[in-house]
Amino acid sequence: MAGVGSVPASYRSGASSGKHDSSVKEEDDITYFDYVGSESGKDFKYVATAVKGSEAIYLVQFCVVEDTYDDYKDDIFKYAKSLEAE
Repeated sequence: MAGVGSVPASYRSGASSGKHDSSVKEEDDITYFDYVGSESGKDFKYVATAVKGSEAIYLVQFCVVEDTYDDYKDDIFKYAKSLEAE
């Protein structure tokens, strides 16, 4: 299972950034949070998940223009599920 499911709950507290507050979510075996941020007049949707390695936890973020999120959502989750750390 990809994502932070095996990471202690203390690392999985909610996040707040950009225009919207976010909380930890679970979908398609991925634990993640998402939020919208603006840069240069454009809104971007971020999806962040974490992968636990043997000595570290790695935060991985995916970012797309907010209006195109639905076009890329399946790919984002496919890539998130493929993440591994040693």
